Amino acid sequence: MNRTTATTLIIFLSALVSLQAASFSYDFDDGETDFTNTFSLNTGNMNYSGTGGVDGTGAVTPQGGSANNSALLSTGAGTFADNGNVLTSSLYFRPRDGNVNERIRVGYATTGGDFSTGDYISATVNGSGSVGANASLVIRGRQDGFGTIKFTDSDTFTLSSSNWYQLQTTFTRDTGVAGRFTFSITLNDWGTDGLTGGGVVDSYGGTIDGLNNVWNNDLFGGFQNSALNDGPAGSGGLAIDNFTAVIPEPGTFALVTLTGIALMMHRKRKS
Repeated sequence: MNRTTATTLIIFLSALVSLQAASFSYDFDDGETDFTNTFSLNTGNMNYSGTGGVDGTGAVTPQGGSANNSALLSTGAGTFADNGNVLTSSLYFRPRDGNVNERIRVGYATTGGDFSTGDYISATVNGSGSVGANASLVIRGRQDGFGTIKFTDSDTFTLSSSNWYQLQTTFTRDTGVAGRFTFSITLNDWGTDGLTGGGVVDSYGGTIDGLNNVWNNDLFGGFQNSALNDGPAGSGGLAIDNFTAVIPEPGTFALVTLTGIALMMHRKRKS
């Protein structure tokens, strides 16, 4: 291998290594065991359904009254700095029937298993009243394990218990101000089958400060629901499907190895 070829290969492989993270999509279609192996759960109330999801596919149907049911990926996303200072996430959900004050959350936490006790940054849909009336988008964060930093969009909307919605988030780390993030939240309506439409219900953006631990530390993508009650007898349950977050690219370590081999080959030739 000549000097020019080796140098080109090293630059190319190094550029690939810099792509350290990839979008991870999980459709809940591979059974309950695969779900519990993929996510760390903080309660036993994340029930699995093989037919409760989009178009009759697999889904999670959380229960448990006022319990905060969290599911975080067992594989961490790394830090914001590892990911070009941007992390995204997305989740499909179908609201619960009945008079339920429901909260659906998607985002990143510093501890593997519970949005309730660790530090985090997240987007939520807060429902209030019958079938998600007066619902709103909220940005929430926590620093040092207590208190909540949050901002609520002034727009409100009503959710239908028959429809699937997609909650999408983008969090961008401000490299100039420690603990500051720019956020963008979008809620889309995908109809009764979860496949039709996709129109924007509401969107919300801005900045949030004071989240220094999230700004610096390793994070785990995940989701959470909490409800003041499970709804009246006979009401339909909440369903969650099609979760997307960021995890390290599986090929990263292989690319690092290849880069090292290229370097050794170049040095051997040179000697």
